[in-house]
Amino acid sequence: MVLAGCGKFKKAAPAEKLSTPQQCIEQSVFDSTAFRNDCIGLKFFSALPFLYGDQKTAGQTAAFAVPGGDYSVKIMIFEAPYKGMTDEVSQQHFMDAMKSHILQNEGVQVTKEDFLEINKVPVVFLETQFGKHIDRNYYFYNRGRWTQLTLTSAQGSSSGAKQDALIKNVTLY
Repeated sequence: MVLAGCGKFKKAAPAEKLSTPQQCIEQSVFDSTAFRNDCIGLKFFSALPFLYGDQKTAGQTAAFAVPGGDYSVKIMIFEAPYKGMTDEVSQQHFMDAMKSHILQNEGVQVTKEDFLEINKVPVVFLETQFGKHIDRNYYFYNRGRWTQLTLTSAQGSSSGAKQDALIKNVTLY
């Protein structure tokens, strides 16, 4: 607070609400083995170091590689007409919509699907394959934002256990 000239305290301006996915992703904190974004309430760490390019964020996406794990990580904040996944019906509806969206891309296959929970936040999991690329997609709605966390590797890669270790260290808060 600031002392005003008339002897009363002037209230500090309220913190600006981050209104766009791009503004939200720009709040990401990148460390050599950790990622955190308070806007979406996501943090995780890895025993393996992350490799960041010159531009860590682009638009509404943050991306980096995990060279020692032979996979990459992408976090994307997106807009969707759904207000969360509060029950089994809304989870299934969201999963069906995402599968339909994904399958619009020729050659992409959904190879696994599941409903998960991380820190009591519902998560839709869809594993997809396109050619030799395998994407493990985790979708969740937290802090009023839709987020997609994707781990990508090549078919035949031995990165599955390393990706599992990263996912076990994900916290949604």
